[in-house]
Amino acid sequence: MSQMNPRILLCASYSVIEPLGLLYLAGLARNERYDRSFFLVKNHDFESFFDEVDNFRPDFVGFNVYTGNHNQVYAAFRRLKKSYPHIKTIVGGPHATYFPVNAAQHADFVVMSEGFSALRGILRGTVASGIVPPGPSESFPHPDRGTFYRQYPEHAKSKIKSVITMTGCPYTCTYCYNSSTPSDIKDNLTPDIATQLATFLSKNGRLFPNNIRSFDAVTR
Repeated sequence: MSQMNPRILLCASYSVIEPLGLLYLAGLARNERYDRSFFLVKNHDFESFFDEVDNFRPDFVGFNVYTGNHNQVYAAFRRLKKSYPHIKTIVGGPHATYFPVNAAQHADFVVMSEGFSALRGILRGTVASGIVPPGPSESFPHPDRGTFYRQYPEHAKSKIKSVITMTGCPYTCTYCYNSSTPSDIKDNLTPDIATQLATFLSKNGRLFPNNIRSFDAVTR
């Protein structure tokens, strides 16, 4: 009898535009031999999310968190831990990057900035729980559109199809989060995380690095 693959459930708030970031993260999970499922929460209603957890029985639940849905996500994670204490929870996205210490009170893993190397380490069990600072930028995996479109056929039928050709930004507009540096969030960091960020990013390094993909990487 073959051993079942481990499982990850990737979640975000619902949008008519497909959640590209999750599709690429799912591609990485596929390459790590994980079974994948997606769930998009509509109108902050998490009841169907718990139905998906009951049906899929994931080992990990990851959520893209922005400022505005973080309180609902954290409440859902508290409920999740009561029912399924063995499930490991992951948060990433802008809010987790800017408020990692607070996020660590609600999730097992807090992924700052780009998440490929962090998620790989989490899935392989080589990363300690807590705040996971950004590592070197990596090439993008092939997105797992097939799994997502089977679950969300309305997105498959949409005429809007996108790819991520770069992350970050070459410009330094002061009003934009892409220009943020570790000093901008120093009040939201522990000393050890601040040291790790300063070591990796340097004082003027950006929290969201400018990672430009090659033409071949985008069109393969």
